[in-house]
Amino acid sequence: FGGASGKDWTYSMWFVNFGGHVKYHVLLPVENLDVYAGFRFGASIGQGITKSNGVEYVDVTGAGFYWSGFLGAHYYLNKNFGFIAEFGYPVWLKAGISLKF
Repeated sequence: FGGASGKDWTYSMWFVNFGGHVKYHVLLPVENLDVYAGFRFGASIGQGITKSNGVEYVDVTGAGFYWSGFLGAHYYLNKNFGFIAEFGYPVWLKAGISLKF
């Protein structure tokens, strides 16, 4: 979901992705480091709407299939807690924490 606005107009959009991914993990001699490459695939649907002077215009409505690749790594500080970073499409850079239970 996203949007923008000006003095006499607003623009909003939404899109939803459905899909999955597969990963290939590379074994490196670095303890607690998990490096991988992957392939993401699925379907997407979305719409963009402009409102100007009380009138609503549907600018873009679309649906389709997508595929992309990505690279990523987990680094675990202990057996249950670590950090994650991924680079790819549709999210160019993703970073966060990783928890194992």
